[in-house]
Amino acid sequence: MSALTSYLDSPDCKQFYPDWIIAVLLLLEILLIGETSKPFERDFLISDASINHPFKINETVNVQTCILLSTIIPILTFALTIFVFNLKNDDKKLTLRNSTSIFKFHLFHVSILSLTLSILFNVFLTDILKNWIARPRPDFLSRCGPDSNHSNNIANTIINCTKPFGQSVYLDGFRSCPSGHSSISFSALFFLSLWLNNQLNFFNKNQPIYKLLVILAPTLLAAFIAISRTQDYRHHFEDIILGAFIGSTFAYIMHFKYFGPTSVINNLSNNDSSTNLLPI
Repeated sequence: MSALTSYLDSPDCKQFYPDWIIAVLLLLEILLIGETSKPFERDFLISDASINHPFKINETVNVQTCILLSTIIPILTFALTIFVFNLKNDDKKLTLRNSTSIFKFHLFHVSILSLTLSILFNVFLTDILKNWIARPRPDFLSRCGPDSNHSNNIANTIINCTKPFGQSVYLDGFRSCPSGHSSISFSALFFLSLWLNNQLNFFNKNQPIYKLLVILAPTLLAAFIAISRTQDYRHHFEDIILGAFIGSTFAYIMHFKYFGPTSVINNLSNNDSSTNLLPI
């Protein structure tokens, strides 16, 4: 029997079935409700310069690219670190169980699960807030295409929006806050930074400074994605800050739950929370 098959049949794997059920339910809610619900159509003024920017067709980082970067990069990092690099642990503190292939599958499984929950809980809350807050995007007037016959001081309850880009683009114009790109990228890539720090143990030992750059790289990418949304006039700065806060919060919560001092992973390492999860 292979190590993977043995792990899939083990209690260590099956204990996380309820967590995966929660993940599936969150995904269904996001796809069927969160992403399809109509936002509140908040009043606005045509004279508001903050929402009078052009609608950019080609985004710096579109939705598909954001999702790919926020999933593929962490998953590849997990796989390469756990199964390929497999560097030696100088302290020799890990038990024999932790050096087996079964433990590697367990660590990879828990890493994927915690990343998934970080992203899904984040998107779940972000979608709710987007539709409730209903803040117009910086390019909202371009999406609205207000009838030029109306006064600049008349609110949208009277204005006849021509909606030159269609109804869906018009309604999406009310989903500025918080930024979904910002929250998704930080929920995944800040999580990856926390995960890398856990492996490299940078702050607990006299480590070379290049490891700090490795740890910070994913978070810097998340910051780039977030800031690009203001450059594309999709979001106000407050939107990306709130998105980054929400994403980082869920990243920290999920990392602490699955990799904190009392987590299942650390309990496998001789009950020594200072030991690296990987032999690095």
